[in-house]
Amino acid sequence: MWSPRTAVVSVFYSFVGSGPIRPPSHAWVLELGILVEWRQYLQGRLVSAAYQDEGNKSEEESKLFVSHFSLRSCQRCGGPTRRARAPFCSLQCATESGPGGRFSNQSYDDNAWDDDDNGDDESCIYCHRNLRVDGRLYCGRRCAQSASQQAPMILPISENDPKFREIENQFYDSWREPDKDVPTVQWISKIVQSKELTDRYYAYRDSVEEEGAFTLRGMAPGNECRRWHGTPRLCRIGEGPRRTGLCNNKNCGVCGIIDESFRLDKCGRSGRQGAGFQRFGRGIYSSSTSSKADGYVEDGSQYGAMLLTTVVVGTGYRALVDKRSWTEPPPRWHSVLGKVGVRLKYDETVVYGEDTICPSWLIVFR
Repeated sequence: MWSPRTAVVSVFYSFVGSGPIRPPSHAWVLELGILVEWRQYLQGRLVSAAYQDEGNKSEEESKLFVSHFSLRSCQRCGGPTRRARAPFCSLQCATESGPGGRFSNQSYDDNAWDDDDNGDDESCIYCHRNLRVDGRLYCGRRCAQSASQQAPMILPISENDPKFREIENQFYDSWREPDKDVPTVQWISKIVQSKELTDRYYAYRDSVEEEGAFTLRGMAPGNECRRWHGTPRLCRIGEGPRRTGLCNNKNCGVCGIIDESFRLDKCGRSGRQGAGFQRFGRGIYSSSTSSKADGYVEDGSQYGAMLLTTVVVGTGYRALVDKRSWTEPPPRWHSVLGKVGVRLKYDETVVYGEDTICPSWLIVFR
């Protein structure tokens, strides 16, 4: 039976010719919903072919095909949009098109860079055009370097992103306080820090791995773990794709950590739960329990915000009693793990160096 969709498919066959077909972008295939086999083939194999001039004529013809037959073209660059109703192909084009480089309600659709409503969005979190490479968040080195050069910053991800669902599930699964209702995750953004800060973190992680050989025991390098951290947020950063700028309020813990990472001289100064009290001394505290970290969240808006960090736990010392005078873990240990039972209702992970922990994701919930 004839339909516009089958007509487009037949044109594609006649345009590209016989042989292995490499559609120009994962988003385009999802938009038209052509063949399930194509989508499966594209997973992990197609690397931005339509947006790179590799001297391959068929790929250039495919790019031309999409430019002419996609349902809508980007109002700024002229490239194919990711959705039929989207005026722009990416968040970057939407930002640059607005007056003064800002968004406007008339020219930007909040979901313009989302993938198909029912499909996975596995596009680069920076350009939102090309597929990610090797399971990473970027389509290539260029986008990764561009993001790093603009750091500190946050990059919102779509709710259709598999990484969104992974973090969302971790938030829900680790909420263990029965007396507090589980909030709903609204937005998640990737935190991008300066190369200097990330290099220092990875250098420390690698040194701990070299010492402990954790990967040989099936662990992450340096026994790196994801932990929740609650801190005050005095602005509206992270509330949707428009609110990505850091504020200048020195008391905003979220923006301060995104900007400078964790600083020992600011630890224990804030949080509505036990402000100033540090059970295991002067260190940086986090927890695998999201409801535990929520006790240290302060927010002036209707939403709460929490950081998901990566911590080099290494070999952790399990502490049962308070050690408020500690400024470092015991010799031959890398961190302190507050054990649940005697003094603690929920776990705590404590590290005593600023290079031992890195903010990774910003989660906004309600």
